[in-house]
Amino acid sequence: MEFTYTITLDDLMRFGEHLYRTSKRARRIKIAWCVFAPLFFAIWAAYYYWESREVDWLLILIAAPAVTSALFLPRIFDRESLKATYRQFIIRPERTDTGLIRLIIEPDAVTEVAAKGETRRRWAELHRIEAANGYLYLFDTPRSAIIVPRHAFADAQVYKDLKGRIYEYAQKRST
Repeated sequence: MEFTYTITLDDLMRFGEHLYRTSKRARRIKIAWCVFAPLFFAIWAAYYYWESREVDWLLILIAAPAVTSALFLPRIFDRESLKATYRQFIIRPERTDTGLIRLIIEPDAVTEVAAKGETRRRWAELHRIEAANGYLYLFDTPRSAIIVPRHAFADAQVYKDLKGRIYEYAQKRST
């Protein structure tokens, strides 16, 4: 089976978001900082209260960063990391793999033919296959994948057939 579709810059950015959101390293760092900062200020406020035994303006001043960092630090952390991902594609658009893609699905391998080259992977060589938010990702490494966007197919049945065929061949690789 052969399919032709177009990959846009938005598709690549969404792939970058998906990688960031599912990355174990990013998740560990985010949890560490989003727990450490509020906990630090909460412990400091508790220590201050323990020493003074009164609620005054200084206690409120110390406790306020605990609350604000607990509420806003996760959002700020995500925003900065995603901005770095977007910047990667916007600063160097010539290095992206946007454009017309030909995807060739065979019983033994999947081949992606783009303007910059051809990538052929046997089903057994694929790292994993994920379907997320209207995209199908065929990961050949933990950080790179063949992207198949749902919106690139006008007919829903064609996309469904493609997805079914990919899952069928991918299951045979593990047996």
